[in-house]
This record gives sequence, C-alpha cells and structure tokens, in this order.
Amino acid sequence: MKERSQAGTCPCPVRGCELTAKVFKFRAASDNPARQRMANKFYIQCSAHGTIGGRGDAAVQEFIMENGDIWGAEHKAEKVEAEPAAAAPAVVTPKPAPKPAPELRPSRSDMDQFMWGEK
Repeated sequence: MKERSQAGTCPCPVRGCELTAKVFKFRAASDNPARQRMANKFYIQCSAHGTIGGRGDAAVQEFIMENGDIWGAEHKAEKVEAEPAAAAPAVVTPKPAPKPAPELRPSRSDMDQFMWGEK
C-alpha cells in the first residue's frame, strides 16, 4: 500500500478546536469511473477529531479551499500567470431564434362541450 502524501494544512473545522490539521487528497483507486468520484477531493486528518470530510462533502471541500493552505496551489497560479496564452480568434456561430411555443387552450371533455352546446 502506498504511503499517502500530505497536500497541505488547514485549521480544524470543529468549533473550539484550535489545532492545525493535515490535509490529504483522495487518489484514484480504480479504472472504474463510478469508483473514481472521490479522486482529487480533499479530507482533513485532525489529531483530536480524526478524519473529517471522508465522504467528500461539498461543505468540507469549500472549507478546505477557503481556509486551508494547499501546497502547490501558489506554484500552479504563478505558472499560469507566467505562461501567456496565445489568443486564438473566437469563432461564434449564431444560434437560430427559438420558435414560439404554441398557444395552449384549456381542454374540456366531450361531455362538457355537449352540455354547453358547443358541439
């Protein structure tokens, strides 16, 4: 089994806990796409509270991204800024205007139409 590598640090999200927890990233464990849904999501390992975010909850992901110090994030941002993207001409194809929806009339049963003399 491979040793997991730490992806950064983050304050523990539990109220009142002032510990700094380790941040880890889930790895892809299979070639099956259904089993890869957790790949590249973060979770926190607090020494006092254990694993937090082990199910890939969106709220935990947002907390880690907002409050955590993910190692390598600055390096990627600097690399993107350093490499200017070549400006390719944008080709815009106009979409046809949508057709108006047909006017809907309330439907009445045949008996109602017969009773009211519309038939």
